[in-house]
Amino acid sequence: MRIAAGLAALIVTAAATAADATDWRPLPWHLIDHTYRIPPAARFHSLDMDVELTGTPATGDFLYVAPLWGEIGGNGFYFGLQTDIWDGHCPCYRGKGAIFSRWGRASLADARPAAAGWSEALDAAHSAENAYAGVRLPYGWRGGAYHFHLAAQDTADGGCWVDLTITEDASGRTDDVGSLHFPRCGPVMPSPVSFVEVYGRNAPAPPRIPTLTVRFHGPVVNGQPIVSAGSWYIPTGVPPVARPELEDDGMSVSFPGRM
Repeated sequence: MRIAAGLAALIVTAAATAADATDWRPLPWHLIDHTYRIPPAARFHSLDMDVELTGTPATGDFLYVAPLWGEIGGNGFYFGLQTDIWDGHCPCYRGKGAIFSRWGRASLADARPAAAGWSEALDAAHSAENAYAGVRLPYGWRGGAYHFHLAAQDTADGGCWVDLTITEDASGRTDDVGSLHFPRCGPVMPSPVSFVEVYGRNAPAPPRIPTLTVRFHGPVVNGQPIVSAGSWYIPTGVPPVARPELEDDGMSVSFPGRM
């Protein structure tokens, strides 16, 4: 059940009056952030999220659909689908794909990519988002429903390896994105965020925002569904084109496909 449908009109009005603004902040732009409230968990074991996409962004849109940004044991992480994944080994963009990043020690020893993917690790001096290790996978995503699953395997040092898989509902196919090492496997951040972002040094000017609707279902942490829908926020300094509606277990957000 949608519980904030009336807010859409306010967003549309704001977008119409601000469409020609030229004082937007530099990329990346978070077009919408949605924050959940989850019960405290001393240790992380698993996380599941379902995301539905209506519309198919194209390579060159530099769009990132991120089911979740959060923390495990004080180390931030995020994962999701991008229209243009960066490969620092080229260096070049490799088209559509899935990514999984963990902030903290920048070491390739903390990343185990899938056979078809690769790993990245940059220190704070060379990264725009502080030191991190990550895995990347070419992945031709499209409109449809996807299930994201994080699973932890404890290590003797008190940390854990966390593996990300994605299952496309239409085909039933499951792909492994890879695993990252977390020095501590808890506690779990109580207020993780879903977001949609436009990014990229080579994004068009002005950036394209494709016609798209994203439905974020709330996370299931350690097998426990999150029943609170949470709250959404549109950051300042970005085009107010997002049209969000809260749902019982998350949020649906539409984009008009124009600035």
